[in-house]
Amino acid sequence: MPITKCIECEIEFEYVTNKPPRCDSCKRKRRARYLTKYKNTNEYLQYTHKHNLEQRKYVDMHCPCKKCGKLIKYKTAIKWYCDECKRIIYKKRAKRYRENKQETTKQKEKRLKQQREYREKNREKLAEYQRNYRQTKHGKKIIKQYQESSKKNGKYKKKIRLMRRRRREKLRCVIHNYTDEEWNEKLNKTNGICPGYKCESHFVGVEKLTLDHIYPLKIAHDDYKKTKEKRIYTINDVQPLCIKCNNKKHIKVIN
Repeated sequence: MPITKCIECEIEFEYVTNKPPRCDSCKRKRRARYLTKYKNTNEYLQYTHKHNLEQRKYVDMHCPCKKCGKLIKYKTAIKWYCDECKRIIYKKRAKRYRENKQETTKQKEKRLKQQREYREKNREKLAEYQRNYRQTKHGKKIIKQYQESSKKNGKYKKKIRLMRRRRREKLRCVIHNYTDEEWNEKLNKTNGICPGYKCESHFVGVEKLTLDHIYPLKIAHDDYKKTKEKRIYTINDVQPLCIKCNNKKHIKVIN
């Protein structure tokens, strides 16, 4: 290691870098002087930046274009391409970007189409999977969290209002040609036993039986939009089902 003398205090010490030789104690003192002059470190940095800018000298220099070999002027950073070559390169990049975007959109449409086809084929399988998942601990926990958050935000109430409004619109396009007494008689005859949809008949209780339209209301509503003729529902076109079986049946027609 080379030994040199400090500029300020003339103490001998080992020196490695090419900067002016100063010992550690003199370096600390010098730094303390700057900090006293500029109280904040940000001010000190701004001062050094200005000082460097004043000393810097920009010189016009030339470098060849990578594509055409034409000489280009540059001051701070080296330019690799001239302006004409840049335009050609940017046009090619833009074209490539558009082609890639079209490919991604086609792939996305293809994937969505495959997903729709799979859902239509395996609708019952997916519904069973969802039902089983809701009965698990994790599923119940997520449903509770969703209900609590939606009640706070007001989403739950809005959703119920929308469902009821749609239900009313469907009922306006239909005529119920039976009385409440006839419906109560039909309920009492069941003795609280649900006939079941795709399952055996099971006891639920008269209170838990709900009204189900054998010819679904949604299809009747769609027919009314086309023909503008209201469908008439008699007591024979209606049946009592439990909530589970009613949800399973959904908009399917039973022959």
